[in-house]
Amino acid sequence: MTPDTLTPIILAFAALCLWQVYAGARKMWLAKRDPGAPMVKLFARAGFVQALLGALLFIANIAFNWSTLKAGLL
Repeated sequence: MTPDTLTPIILAFAALCLWQVYAGARKMWLAKRDPGAPMVKLFARAGFVQALLGALLFIANIAFNWSTLKAGLL
């Protein structure tokens, strides 16, 4: 596969990673909004882990595919 065909796939995966960051942050926000609900700490921790892993996957995706992205976008 050429960089022209791989670039949209890499960018789509990066968008999915950023969506996971958003979903995790929203989960943490919702857990803080209703402190009396059962299992709030679990949801807050799960949201933090989801956001952290999404950010790490985004960084790894861009770092690992940087040369392909550079060749495909330029």
